[in-house]
Amino acid sequence: MPESPAGWLSAAVFLISAASATVGILGDVVEATYAAAGLMWLYLALEAPRIPATQRLIALALMLVGGGLAWYGGRPGQAFLDASDGALLFLVLFGAVTFIQYPALRSPSMHHARQMILQQPPGRRYLAVSAAAHCLGALVNFAAMTLLATFLHQALETDVRRRMGAAMCRGFAIAATWSPFFVSMAVILSVMPDLNWSDIALPGFPLGLLVLAYGWLFDRATRGRRAKPRANAQAAEAVRPAAFGRLAVLAVMLVALVLAVAEGGSMPMPLAIFLVVPGFSLAWLLVLRKYEAAGDGSVPGFTEHIRAGLPGLRGEVLLFLAANVLGQGIASAVDPGTVEGAMQAAGLTGPAAIFALLIGMLACAAMAIHPLVLIVVLAHVLDPQRLGLTQQSLALIMACFWGLGAVLSPASGLTLFMARTLGEPQWRVAWVRNGAYSALGALVCGAYVSIFNAFFA
Repeated sequence: MPESPAGWLSAAVFLISAASATVGILGDVVEATYAAAGLMWLYLALEAPRIPATQRLIALALMLVGGGLAWYGGRPGQAFLDASDGALLFLVLFGAVTFIQYPALRSPSMHHARQMILQQPPGRRYLAVSAAAHCLGALVNFAAMTLLATFLHQALETDVRRRMGAAMCRGFAIAATWSPFFVSMAVILSVMPDLNWSDIALPGFPLGLLVLAYGWLFDRATRGRRAKPRANAQAAEAVRPAAFGRLAVLAVMLVALVLAVAEGGSMPMPLAIFLVVPGFSLAWLLVLRKYEAAGDGSVPGFTEHIRAGLPGLRGEVLLFLAANVLGQGIASAVDPGTVEGAMQAAGLTGPAAIFALLIGMLACAAMAIHPLVLIVVLAHVLDPQRLGLTQQSLALIMACFWGLGAVLSPASGLTLFMARTLGEPQWRVAWVRNGAYSALGALVCGAYVSIFNAFFA
């Protein structure tokens, strides 16, 4: 895709919008929030020619339907304002994550850790790759997939490449249950403002580990006859176990700083991440250049990465904004009691509601409806207490749905990335490679959330 002629302008508008949103939300300055929303729309207008036609059509359809429902409900203007405000937290979070990807991709410790993981013997390879994608992805988001994907070109057997591709996608996606750097967390916290990150992450972290273990067992049960192990061409390459220690220290420092800022300033998690991550990323890069001789990383390269990366978020920002418009429209026109009444009449309360929501939402994801659209809509039409659920339980359902639905949807960015990497159609990667995994995973997640809900209800 050709470089945007207004790349610097788009990046500058994006950053000013994020900064204005931070000032507006922290200082309760309405004018700054309105300015941030207006700049977000300007950013989308500048980048509109580079947004794929399919995404533009989907976003337009969502906005038209949402706008029509808001008009029917008597609040079209307010619905668009509220949707714009909701999209700002997403813009802030993904802008922050863009900063940390540059030093992460150039960190020798990252590359040594990756090499150790990928040299594991066949019996442990799936678990090692999925756990690596999970842990690295939780810290540096999609940069982890870029780091690990090179392994797929080294595995000569087609079946091995497919299995390892599935391991990466599944491990990465399920970090949505707890990572503060995932867009899923920003979405859930934006539609459930009474919760904070720890409310979801504390039960979500063991849930993520449970699904990782389930994915490994699922692979062992479905991979067929084990091929004879072959020599690893890179086995002789030196690796450094200390790389894991350095990365662990780095992760603890980053999360501790973010939590300290979030709790100390009583601010939403995406804002704390935006305030911490850019400076942390620059410091990481400077340390790399001084102590680890990361010669391909430079401050000019860092700024160029930001300039190129921020305009690249255009499709995601547009889709989330459109999903918010649809959610606001549904909230304006649909009585939540109608949906809850129908579920109660069908006996879908408590555990039955948990499984029904997970299965129904995954079916929608398989039909290429993006998870964020469904989460925004669900938050606007359901009161969890009337279905015998806590707010935390509903948030966990949303997080599980994101983690399982991202690999099941043929339209998700994760599926499209892996389809390009493997050279397969996106529908095959989504439905054939991950259909059964997501369906059975819904049962695993549903059981966990049911037990959690019963204990805390």
